[in-house]
Amino acid sequence: MYAAPERLRRTLDWIAPPVGTPIEAWRRRILAAMLLGVCVLGAFAYAVGVSAAIINGVASVIVVDSVVYGAIILLTLGNRLPYTLRASSLVVFPLLLGTFFLFNFGFTAAGFPWLLSFPIFASVLLGVRAGIWSVGVLSVLLVALGVSIPSNLMPWTASTPNAFLMWWVSSSTVVLLGALVAIAAGYLFDGLGREANARQAAELEADRRERLAALGTLTGGIAHDFNNLLQPILSDAEDARRMLPDDHAARARLDNILLSTSRARTLVRRILSFARPAQGNREIVDLGALALESERLIRAVLPPSVELRTTVQDAVHILAEPGELQQVLLNVVTNASQAMPDGGLITVTVSEQARRDVGDDAALSGADRVAVLTVTDTGVGMSRETLAHIFEPFFTTKRPGQGTGLGLATVHATITAIGGVVRAESRPGEGTRLTALLPTVSGPATGMSPAPAIATATLAAPATHVIVVDDEPAVLLTTARLLERLGYQVTRFSSPTELLRQFDALSPPPAALFTDLSMPSMSGWELASAVHLRAPQLPIVLMTGNLELEDDQTAQNSMITGILSKPFTSGELQAMLQRCLALR
Repeated sequence: MYAAPERLRRTLDWIAPPVGTPIEAWRRRILAAMLLGVCVLGAFAYAVGVSAAIINGVASVIVVDSVVYGAIILLTLGNRLPYTLRASSLVVFPLLLGTFFLFNFGFTAAGFPWLLSFPIFASVLLGVRAGIWSVGVLSVLLVALGVSIPSNLMPWTASTPNAFLMWWVSSSTVVLLGALVAIAAGYLFDGLGREANARQAAELEADRRERLAALGTLTGGIAHDFNNLLQPILSDAEDARRMLPDDHAARARLDNILLSTSRARTLVRRILSFARPAQGNREIVDLGALALESERLIRAVLPPSVELRTTVQDAVHILAEPGELQQVLLNVVTNASQAMPDGGLITVTVSEQARRDVGDDAALSGADRVAVLTVTDTGVGMSRETLAHIFEPFFTTKRPGQGTGLGLATVHATITAIGGVVRAESRPGEGTRLTALLPTVSGPATGMSPAPAIATATLAAPATHVIVVDDEPAVLLTTARLLERLGYQVTRFSSPTELLRQFDALSPPPAALFTDLSMPSMSGWELASAVHLRAPQLPIVLMTGNLELEDDQTAQNSMITGILSKPFTSGELQAMLQRCLALR
């Protein structure tokens, strides 16, 4: 039952493959249908016209009809020809036929219907602008032929009563109808095209979000285990390095271990950052001032052959976390510099525009004005195929070992989390332009304050008692060892239930509790809640390598004193301890 429509679809796809954007694919299908229709149905009209021409002895009609019909068959079979050539040829044929029949036979032939179809074909196949131009061409043609009627230039005018009057009535009607239908059809198809483009973009974005969500779930699942593996490596390497004299040969090897561990920790956190963008402490930020303040930091990572220019407008305020915006700038500019191996120019511009001037996007629908952050480079550029994948995680064009493919994926995730949109434009050999559009806000900007300095660690009093709970023996041992080396009395537990059974008998009373978040018998949240009921003033710190957004929000409004992300260094552990003891 469905064989005939399926064969028709395959035939149309062969005549004009529906490729490109949705509107381009739609127009290709229309072109295929029109060519196939003219070939099949036009055979009857061709036979009737040629028969009439033979009976009346008009050889010119036979020649013109045969040439046009043959050319349409060739266009139908020429599926490798450019679309513009095929569509333009099909548009011009009605103009040529209409002019031929009107000039030679006047009102007795199908000249006016052919001319009426000329602007309609142009608008449907080439767009509303082409349709408007075709109406202008049609008007000029009809006016030129009309003014020649008194001179009897056309052979039929002398024998036709009221030819001049009838011409102008018919011509004005044809131009009016052609203009109305062409403009209406053109805007209809353009609107359908924009809607189809928006739907396709929404589907692609939904698909990207689903893949990121799946990757985020996978990443979160392995992050905890991976960070638990890194924690004892980092802690023991730090401890061993501290035990050796400065001139010991093993210190360099331990430094390499610490550097590799630090890179691994950064990589895991970058994966988590694009898979589940953190909300952070958002504040009103002057985007232009931040770009200028970040320029010195960015210049430090650029090679001398790359020039950086920053141009900003007056104050452009957005709601964001300054640190994440600096990371966005750093990622984008670093990526741009890597596309210029022989040097070049990177231009960073910040401006504010009306939302209607930057295009329609659902993410910006609630904003009247948007901040526009643009980074342009003069690098090697990218092909259209490469450009379509640049925001995908782990996609990179760099050689192995030169990139993780997370830089632009993190940029996209960060800008989207802020409520903005990222767009990229590039052509091979012409550089790349990346534009971030962010909704603006009103109000004074918060100044960028430097990160607070961590106080110098001091050894604790012998009676300072700290509890550590972790189901991973290696993490439990190394964390306890770090605390003991700092002078703390440490009691370690491998399960939360064991701690709860012995909690009331602990002596001296504990000064802080460090607990893992993910444990099989009881989670860190549940343990913290149970301990908080017994000792409301006891500082509790969660140790985790996979903190979800909702967990972060819970921590801000619960009994949790702080969160220590695994793998943590001894310095980070010291800082957290000092924070806990300062609260007692």
